[in-house]
Amino acid sequence: ISANLSKTGTADGLFTLKADRSVVLGADKTIGLGGGDGKLDVILNANAADNGAGKILLNAGSSIVTNGGNLVMGGGTCSTSTWSCTGAATGLPDIYGWREGIFLGDPNSLSSALVTLDTSSAGQGGSIWMKGQGWKDNYGSAHGIYSGNATITTGGGNVTLIGRGGYGVEVSDNYGVYLDSGTSVFTNGGALNITGMGGSGDYSSYNYGIYTYGATLDTSKSG
Repeated sequence: ISANLSKTGTADGLFTLKADRSVVLGADKTIGLGGGDGKLDVILNANAADNGAGKILLNAGSSIVTNGGNLVMGGGTCSTSTWSCTGAATGLPDIYGWREGIFLGDPNSLSSALVTLDTSSAGQGGSIWMKGQGWKDNYGSAHGIYSGNATITTGGGNVTLIGRGGYGVEVSDNYGVYLDSGTSVFTNGGALNITGMGGSGDYSSYNYGIYTYGATLDTSKSG
């Protein structure tokens, strides 16, 4: 996505982006409200064919703002009844920044601009749900979900993160969910559910299910 996408008008809306391969939101681009009211539910559905080839990348400075709508990021078939997906966004066999199933930040590590995910509103905030799978063929740093510089705010909605690190014969440092030092999560009373499975193989090491490095995780505040 190389342009800003916005909803206008007062009615609630739904934005679904579905791809058999990857979904990429460009640097400093926004999905959100364009001066209107109402909620905007957002579904980013990569790897829609569930064939293990399609990640989600939200580049540095990008943002998704829903005004109380739900945000879903995953693979396979995504549902508006459960606000979840049957499969995972899946990393690709490439350099760091593309092996992860879901990556929030600059894959080239050149920009520290924040990725913003905000589902809060004046009333009950929307939920955020993500599922990612690292590339599974003898690669390191193939995390299920990686968040570098990002602020995630729900205003009472739940946050669910599900990730599995890449697996193969020789893998290391493949975390299920990796929340790095630039990450902040604020739910203001909403639940924070993190499920991670590290990568595995015949010769593997340091494959943690959940790994946080200086991230701020606060379920009592709004930010």
